[in-house]
Amino acid sequence: MKPDPVGCDPLSSARDVENQAVRYIDDNIKKICNDSDFLKLMASIHPPVMYLGSDDFGKFMKQATAGYAKLIKDLNITID
Repeated sequence: MKPDPVGCDPLSSARDVENQAVRYIDDNIKKICNDSDFLKLMASIHPPVMYLGSDDFGKFMKQATAGYAKLIKDLNITID
């Protein structure tokens, strides 16, 4: 691949856009989760409100997946 004459690396540009998108989504979900009207609504229907940034959510999902995998194995659950 020839270098771009203006120095634009399409792969690093894509990563930057991806990082910007993740930050944008994280910031907006955090705003929603901290909004007083949203919290009142959620309290009225009783699900827990738990905001985790993308890194922490990734760690949470890995732990949850491992926990469910162990439970499935321990209970000898199979899918036919």
